[in-house]
Amino acid sequence: MDPQFREVEELFLAALNHSDETRVRFVRERCVNNEELADEVCSILGAHEKTCDFLEAPAFETNAALIADEPVGPRLGDRIGHYVIRSQIGQGGMGEVFLADDDELERRVALKLIRGYGGASLLAHFRREARILAGLTHPGIARLYDAAVTPEGVPYLVMEYVEGQRLDAYCEEKELPLNERLTLFGLICAGVSYAHQHLVIHRDLKPANIRVTSEGEPKLLDFGIARVLDPDLAHVGEHTLLLARAMTPDYASPEQLRGENMTTASDVYSLGVILYELLAGQKPVGGGRGVPSPSSVAKQFAGALRGDLDNILLKAIRDEPDRRYPSVGQFAEDIRRYLHGLPVTARRDSWSYRDKVRSPPSASGSSNGSGRPFSAGGNCCHHLAGQGGAESQATGRGRQLVPPANDQLFEPLCS
Repeated sequence: MDPQFREVEELFLAALNHSDETRVRFVRERCVNNEELADEVCSILGAHEKTCDFLEAPAFETNAALIADEPVGPRLGDRIGHYVIRSQIGQGGMGEVFLADDDELERRVALKLIRGYGGASLLAHFRREARILAGLTHPGIARLYDAAVTPEGVPYLVMEYVEGQRLDAYCEEKELPLNERLTLFGLICAGVSYAHQHLVIHRDLKPANIRVTSEGEPKLLDFGIARVLDPDLAHVGEHTLLLARAMTPDYASPEQLRGENMTTASDVYSLGVILYELLAGQKPVGGGRGVPSPSSVAKQFAGALRGDLDNILLKAIRDEPDRRYPSVGQFAEDIRRYLHGLPVTARRDSWSYRDKVRSPPSASGSSNGSGRPFSAGGNCCHHLAGQGGAESQATGRGRQLVPPANDQLFEPLCS
């Protein structure tokens, strides 16, 4: 890599760890003696800020008017296979998304045309990965129904069409208390953990890619940009990246921003940023040890965040992958332990902490730290036992939060 390009890249990535208001000042201070370098990095930052809102939005909600003057692909009433196009509902870096009717099964679907993915070899890889992604059957993941190629050679994915609000908007509109946000986040973790068990990482987790239905159930979108982790499919890797280049810098892990190999720890990081924002009201800035504790910047839940939740969140978003939670399951388990007043792993263990008496949770979820029920609906806790993301049948709507590494750690705390 050209040394000058590396210098620009490193400074740009470092600037992303600062807030929007302080990034330019940071760059200028770092480049007091190199105005040309500062101008170049500030120019890139400007372009990044202009596109950030676009990247933030999933394909489902990007304004179709952006391409109204230059229509691409099918139009209203056109047929792709047995799918009839009804409207364009989005456009992203990989192509366009349409609302369509499935004539055979009489259901509405989201059909995503993927551009720039041609050639017989790459199409074979596309079909192979799509088959794996179609095997993800979890109530918290929008289903991939079908994958095929148009007569013109354009691959497309057919996905479950999810009506609902994006995660952050849902929490704000409903004014969810702390405990309900944590419980909702636990259900999100269940879906991600299920995908990880099936050797798939999402790569672009963010509030806009998580929809909450009118029933309060979260759904993960855009697993079509996921990457398969199966070592037996290692040769697919570079081609698969063509389906997985999309990312949102504000939620991407440091290793993803650097273009390095990603693991499940990358999804842990993105989930940590999401939860930090849901609880503190803003994204973490600073990078590494410079990230402020959530309680120090939160306005709504500052009292409850101080201590355990601070430590849980900061552990999830550490710069070094091997210093984060080893799995999404262990991340969610620490949240479950917090909700039940048990010691969490994200802080240094000591006898004084282990013996610390904490009040049992109430149903209020108040910001003073006393309200920590596990279930937002007042149901008893979920029994986190078994593998594969199966739902718990112990309570009416009880669902597995996270597949445990050791079933003995997940004995139910109430009946």
